Amino acid sequence: MSRWLLLIALWFHCEAGLAAAKVSITVFDNHEEFTRLSPAYGLSWTLLEQAARKAEIQFDKRSTVWLGAQRRVKAHKSDLAFGALYSEERAKWAYFSLPMATESSALYVPAHVNAGPIDYKDSIVGVSNGSIQHRYAQKKGFNQIYPARSAFDLFAALNGQRIDYALLSDAFVRVYCQSHEVDLCPKRVTESLIHTTVHFVTANDNRPMINVVKRLNQALLSMGDSPQVKALFERYGFSNDQYQQWLDLIQSSPKLNRP
Repeated sequence: MSRWLLLIALWFHCEAGLAAAKVSITVFDNHEEFTRLSPAYGLSWTLLEQAARKAEIQFDKRSTVWLGAQRRVKAHKSDLAFGALYSEERAKWAYFSLPMATESSALYVPAHVNAGPIDYKDSIVGVSNGSIQHRYAQKKGFNQIYPARSAFDLFAALNGQRIDYALLSDAFVRVYCQSHEVDLCPKRVTESLIHTTVHFVTANDNRPMINVVKRLNQALLSMGDSPQVKALFERYGFSNDQYQQWLDLIQSSPKLNRP
């Protein structure tokens, strides 16, 4: 009898372990296109998938815009959110993973516009509501800011001349331009204005999911210097120097959450 009780106890333990290892994670709308077309997004997602396999964690992907992802994670309706760009302000509510890639943002105008000096006073700049770009536009002193629900909504506003500029990450522009006519593809008019790192996050009051992030962080650290990960960086167009910089960052950065 005691043997059967032991077997039943072991079965329940295994079932509980499997349930605990499956977590929900928000990803961008058009996730597959981002994975295929954006080097930063594609590399980050592939690294996370490999870390999840190593940590024996399964993902239940849920597509949404970033504003929706924030709300879901804060309310514990989703366990993790993928594609979060790091900022000190977000770190007040989010527990960040180790970084997986670097993303840049710049100002864009319609393809046919010959842009002059940036007009901060009278021009209208479009941003994704609640984004890193939104905060940057506010700090930079733009008087008129158009907050869109999604970065993709900004392309229609830009081409419809409802806004003068759109402050966008390179990833969104790359994905948009691959599926639209050349004359609808916006033109970059500044150098990179924002450089930040790509992460996945959970709410900083969600203790079980913080432990999941720590497991995934540990997996990223343990596989970071492998030939397979180095080859991933090459596959997505990153140089050996960029790979080494990433490796140094995850091994030594003091401002990010450690496992």
